Amino acid sequence: MVKEAITQAEITVELLQYPIWVFWRAPLFILLKLNDIKAAYRLSVKTVQEKKNQAIAAYPSQIKTLPSGFINRFLNLS
Repeated sequence: MVKEAITQAEITVELLQYPIWVFWRAPLFILLKLNDIKAAYRLSVKTVQEKKNQAIAAYPSQIKTLPSGFINRFLNLS
């Protein structure tokens, strides 16, 4: 929807995407191509790391379903 709105508005912007939860074992991940993420880069979240930790901790039922070690990487612990 965002890309379509940008196209319709005929504007040029830098579009940043932030993966929240990727379904690692679902078809969505299988469809992800390396070309889709080859230009990806990391943004530092150090200034908001504690808020990020609190937000993640607010959803314990979702955390239980994640692959082993994933949450540590998401929290920048590994």
